Amino acid sequence: MSRPRWKDPRLFAGIALVAVSAAGGAYLFAGPDTVPVYRARSAVVPGTALADAPLELVEVAPNLADQYVGPAEAGERAVSVTVHEGELVPKSAVAERTEGADLVLPLLSEAPDSLGPGAAVDVWAVVLNSVEHSAAAQVVAHAATLRGVGTADSLSHPTAEVRLADADVYTVLPLLSEGAQFVLVGAQQ
Repeated sequence: MSRPRWKDPRLFAGIALVAVSAAGGAYLFAGPDTVPVYRARSAVVPGTALADAPLELVEVAPNLADQYVGPAEAGERAVSVTVHEGELVPKSAVAERTEGADLVLPLLSEAPDSLGPGAAVDVWAVVLNSVEHSAAAQVVAHAATLRGVGTADSLSHPTAEVRLADADVYTVLPLLSEGAQFVLVGAQQ
């Protein structure tokens, strides 16, 4: 009499081989563990709240995630240095919200192409005296942060949105009321 087929050792070896292959494939195709962190979709300038910044979540390896800001660490914090497009947001680049204000300033001339969002700029005020046909220029803010530049149309001057320290805001506002126009110059580091 022969042994029943279900007791054949080759059957158990085949089942074990299939089970090991399935477990190995599941492990290999599961991929590495990842952690979500923020990456800038476009340049993020100092003073921008993380909640308002153009950020997207990307997955990184857990050993790299410690250095970058994830959803749990965002809170009411703001970017303290410029984070360029495509960069992950490092924890060292965020801080509690800073003082200062964003103002839109009328420019006497177009801002240089070399100045983009996040650039540190010195802001010069130019007050034109139409009676005497003269102009006076003075630096009103050092190392302000350029947030963006608006282009001029046929009816208006170009503009720039600039983040100024609180003390500089008090200098700039009266000049705005006098009709001053401004010139942006790259800040000397």
